[in-house]
Amino acid sequence: ISVGSEVPKKALEAAENLVHHENAAVREGAACVMGTALKWLGEEHLFSLLDRLLLSDYRQEMHQYEDNDESKLSASMHSIFSVTSAASAKTQKISNRNISAHRVKGDEYKIMQSQSANFKHGKALACLRILSSSKGGEFVSRHNRILNDLSMIVRGLMMDDDSMVRQAACLAMGAIMGRSINEIAILKVARHAILKCMRTTEEMDVHIALARGLMVATNMKPHIFVCRAGTPILEGALILGFSSPHAVQKMFHAFLWLALGIGDKDSAHAGLAEYMSLAEGDNGLIMMNLVTKNLARIKSVHDILWT
Repeated sequence: ISVGSEVPKKALEAAENLVHHENAAVREGAACVMGTALKWLGEEHLFSLLDRLLLSDYRQEMHQYEDNDESKLSASMHSIFSVTSAASAKTQKISNRNISAHRVKGDEYKIMQSQSANFKHGKALACLRILSSSKGGEFVSRHNRILNDLSMIVRGLMMDDDSMVRQAACLAMGAIMGRSINEIAILKVARHAILKCMRTTEEMDVHIALARGLMVATNMKPHIFVCRAGTPILEGALILGFSSPHAVQKMFHAFLWLALGIGDKDSAHAGLAEYMSLAEGDNGLIMMNLVTKNLARIKSVHDILWT
């Protein structure tokens, strides 16, 4: 299908205005339009969208925590969103810079405290749909600095007081993990927020959204969780797969089925064997019991995957 640039640009502009609408269904629809419109637009539109919608507020909030070097880096970050042929090269250079330690030790919880739940919910939905799109996902995968900033924003949203915001953030975190080129690093920084959302006191809808988010990551990167950094997440899923309401158990069974590759014809037991070599205490045997009695009977999880 041939589509000119004007229609997607207008659709993107309308969606950006509606992604913070008071109605949740409108916000969700607007985020979907964003992801679709990017298919027909150049990277300069993606630069601008990320800057306006997700990163500009974050950089303003974080400015008070940055030293002079970090302030210069923030200014450089802003420059990459200008529509120039050099933008991609600048971003690639910046992506290799490390985030200062003081920025990853809890400041994500303070980023958007003054914003409304609708506003934060819209941000999480937009992040999810942009990173789930082929163009947005490929771009962010190439620019690790931007992915790191999005990860920090979404980790903060996963700790939000509003369960609706936490649900959307759990889905968005799945897309972030799936787009990261450094699987171990992203698991290490995301793990705390994920495990907090796995607490048995968390709301059921958040648990279900988290399971779907983890499936998003596994779909993008098979076996991402079958490693030492991902083992605590698998063990958290194992607990919820046994001790939760049926709807939650079903979702985490589906996640574990995907994460361990139980449905892989050629290597159905490889993921389980690797997990058992990493598991703490009796968790390996407990997981094997779950696989034998429940997961091995699953034929497909397509009907409950997030789309």
